[in-house]
Amino acid sequence: MDIFALIPSITTTPLEPTPWMLEKWLVRGHYTLISGTSGWMKSTLALWLAKQALLKNPEQRVIYIDLENSDNLVRQRCDLLKISPELGERLCYWNDGARIEQDSLRPPTVVHDPKFYAAQENYPEALYIFDSLNRFLGARDENRSSDMASVSKFFRDVCRKGGTVLAVHQDSKSQEGSDNAIRGSSEIKAATDIAIQIDGFIPGENPLLTLRYPKNRFSPLNKFNLLFNSSIGDFVPVEDRAAGDILDGKIQILGVVQELGDGTSRKDLFEKLKGKVSVERIRKLLDGPGYGWEYDRENKHLKLVNSDFCIVPTSANECK
Repeated sequence: MDIFALIPSITTTPLEPTPWMLEKWLVRGHYTLISGTSGWMKSTLALWLAKQALLKNPEQRVIYIDLENSDNLVRQRCDLLKISPELGERLCYWNDGARIEQDSLRPPTVVHDPKFYAAQENYPEALYIFDSLNRFLGARDENRSSDMASVSKFFRDVCRKGGTVLAVHQDSKSQEGSDNAIRGSSEIKAATDIAIQIDGFIPGENPLLTLRYPKNRFSPLNKFNLLFNSSIGDFVPVEDRAAGDILDGKIQILGVVQELGDGTSRKDLFEKLKGKVSVERIRKLLDGPGYGWEYDRENKHLKLVNSDFCIVPTSANECK
């Protein structure tokens, strides 16, 4: 039998659109890795992606398998991200915390655990988040390609059965910002469909993340920035650091106006934001468009509005 003659030509294979779960982040039936230094909001970003997936599709399920964080900490992050109880009903947070008394209900602590495969039968098309990758290795060595190939096979098995995988991984500090920053064997990046690297982190009330794609099978490789907007519990894109600084200042002004209400004076802002935002910076921000607030230059008071609520500044000098 001529097997090869029976295999259809690739040119006759139907060309389908990319089945994005979340564009530029997650593709259904594929594997995404988020890598970054400890404390750089990797897990918060993963939980935010879970929130976006749940918002986009009312039938979507998310199974967050966490061997890294406590359930109390993740609950705090849910509040920070403003994940509602309604969304939470479709978000299964599966960890090894004190809430689970029966061993049979505890999450798998190693890849290829039969317990996981049995669980996936109930939700074959769920988004599965593994936090963090090295916690699921068991006796495997993350620097050994053969060991990591076994882990890759597990993630591929999950995807072949209809699931979508998002894994959280720790960077190599000695290689921060380089193409080799993803810690461990090169197999880790090679096995992914999308690898997202957090290259920079600026802390604060509204932290700024600088990210890039070391690998992306579906979109061009590029860099981008996200500012965490604590007032709405979302990450929003900004063009650069300067735009991020502007947005951060406007968010902090919004927080003061939300606290004090309409009629908040410029003097109130100076006092409330003392030590956080300089007086000169506040004046400059008030000269530009608002962010959920409007400034009356004649009486030097602010009020909350909706019409001018600016979600994404497109440059350091404008807000559309």
